[in-house]
Amino acid sequence: GEEITALSWIKKTSGFLSTHTLDYVMKLQLSFLYLFGLFVMLLDHGRNTVQNLKPVKVAASAT
Repeated sequence: GEEITALSWIKKTSGFLSTHTLDYVMKLQLSFLYLFGLFVMLLDHGRNTVQNLKPVKVAASAT
């Protein structure tokens, strides 16, 4: 049989959508995914920076 992917299902079920609209929606979705990944990376980087700025407590060593 024919393998049904999400994209082929969208193309079959929404015949009124033109390919240009579909391409636009897919590019928009990819852009949002990219921006979300960038946002998560920035948050992680910021969290690591804040942790590195905190002074490290050093236990007193018995010499």
